[in-house]
Amino acid sequence: MVADPARRASVVALPLFRRHWAWHVCPPPAPLPPPTAPNWRAPGIGLVERGGRAKAAATQWAAGKADASWRSLAAAPDRSVKFWVYRAAQAVLAREDPDQAFLRALATAREKAPGLAVAHAASLPERLVRRRARLLARTATARLRWRAAGWAAAVLPTLPLFALPLPAFPVYYVLWKAYSARAALAGARALQADLAAGEEDKGAPLDLIARGVAADAAVPPPPPSLDAPTPLTYVASDVLDALGEPSARLATPLPPAAAAALARALPAPGLEDAAARGRRRWVGAAFPSAAGPVGG
Repeated sequence: MVADPARRASVVALPLFRRHWAWHVCPPPAPLPPPTAPNWRAPGIGLVERGGRAKAAATQWAAGKADASWRSLAAAPDRSVKFWVYRAAQAVLAREDPDQAFLRALATAREKAPGLAVAHAASLPERLVRRRARLLARTATARLRWRAAGWAAAVLPTLPLFALPLPAFPVYYVLWKAYSARAALAGARALQADLAAGEEDKGAPLDLIARGVAADAAVPPPPPSLDAPTPLTYVASDVLDALGEPSARLATPLPPAAAAALARALPAPGLEDAAARGRRRWVGAAFPSAAGPVGG
């Protein structure tokens, strides 16, 4: 993917058909080391900070357990119970809202690397890409706020299924939907904050920017913060122009072969699956596509 000196995660903005775009997150080439679990039992900290550290430690532990469980399912032998559970999970992921899947992946990427580098076709103006990203973040935030609340409210009524001698797949499904909506909401808010940070930089007077750069030159730069909003970096790509053909997307959807060629040429693992989900969601059966299995 596009090399970035700040070890940013790369985002591909790919027009699919008319007003519908596919957004895909690629992990940074050299991600920051994973943070150590905070010590919430350390003496001398207040109750509020202790609770925040305990929540962060529990979240990190749960994420590690979920990742290990997913890897175990993916490595299960054919036709075993775990194999069929993995296939069912892939089917759920394949039918997920493409924008929600992108924002959930974006939230995970922003936890590992500061900032985002958005790759777009060279023929598309940066202003258009920025406007599309702003529209995505604004509409998704309003939609996911209700979706996260609804799935969270559905968790409690399904918990008694654990006591029954039946598979608890409905409980896991509801828990996954609640987590996915909440993580995607965090991604949408992070995208909004990064876009707003970029607008603030553009609105600052040039003399103030120059003085700030001169003053910062005398002080060693602080370590990158994963929580602080970081202006987006936009990268014009001739590959996206040649293979994606944005002008042709006004009349015809992006062909599956073009998405596969882009995934290999950039490279952008998973881009073909993201484009296939978008075609199924927004284009429909009029332009069918054959997509491979969708990973986590």
